[in-house]
Amino acid sequence: RLFPSLTVTETLAIACDRAVAVPGAVEAVVGTPAQRRSERAVHETVDALLERFGLERYRDHAVAELSTGLRRVVDLAGIAAGRPSIVLLDEPSSGLAQAEVEAMGSLLRRLRHDLDLTIVLVEHDMPLAASLCDRLVAMDQGRVVAVGAPEEVLAHPEVVESYLGGSAAAINRSRPASAINPSAPAPAPDRSRPAGSPAG
Repeated sequence: RLFPSLTVTETLAIACDRAVAVPGAVEAVVGTPAQRRSERAVHETVDALLERFGLERYRDHAVAELSTGLRRVVDLAGIAAGRPSIVLLDEPSSGLAQAEVEAMGSLLRRLRHDLDLTIVLVEHDMPLAASLCDRLVAMDQGRVVAVGAPEEVLAHPEVVESYLGGSAAAINRSRPASAINPSAPAPAPDRSRPAGSPAG
């Protein structure tokens, strides 16, 4: 969960508390060596996350100042702080502009590789899903239509009819992307829109 009034650094520090051994309340008040080591570990982890997710220039920005796309990136950084082996994402592209969707896809592919993550993705953006998944499950009104490699599923007649309307051009546009730059920078913050508003 993101708190609009907190900065990006504060948000990630809270997330790191779950992964870094934190002494109890007495140690925190007294300032024991263990407490100081814990604080250093949190600061180092936050710095590493800011760098990995391209958030260094936003470290002192309040979450409320960030665009929807950047808030999603902060969310992912907080998830990564917990060092998970599997992540479930529910429509991460929802509300994002196309450029933000492409940046999100690049980031997720890099995270999957770097952190050896298993990603379970629920997504209606077919190009994004196909570019991320080794195994794709297509459903239509709760019914499984096709299961398999992205190329196979996207070519399935029922998938074409249900998702793509039978258009060959749409099918081609939905092929997995292979040349998206994995180091694409995070989208710039949008100060004109309050937190929670859809992008674009």
